[in-house]
Amino acid sequence: MTISTRRLAGAIALCSAVCAFLFQPAAAQELTDAQRTAYRRPETIPFPKDNPYTPEKAALGKMLFFDTRLSRDKNLNCASCHNPSFGWEVPFAKAIGADIELAATNATPLQYIVRAVPV
Repeated sequence: MTISTRRLAGAIALCSAVCAFLFQPAAAQELTDAQRTAYRRPETIPFPKDNPYTPEKAALGKMLFFDTRLSRDKNLNCASCHNPSFGWEVPFAKAIGADIELAATNATPLQYIVRAVPV
């Protein structure tokens, strides 16, 4: 082996070791009882008293969920990511953006919609 080949092999070994150290998976953390209580799933959907559930609102929500007119390019709807065929979850590691490319972030899980603050 020549000196430059040894240096290259050493550099590759060093980079591999650094990458293995930096990108190791995070250790799973156990939730405390207080965390489980604070973030437990509600037993019922908490509808506001001044805006109760009606079948008409449910039908409107369903229409909006599947309506592509709400997206920037009129080509996506909520179900594009939150697919009913996949249990309302995203079947990809990342969300798909309006440009039909993987987005930088995950799609927000639907269960957080219950806690969303109206804008």
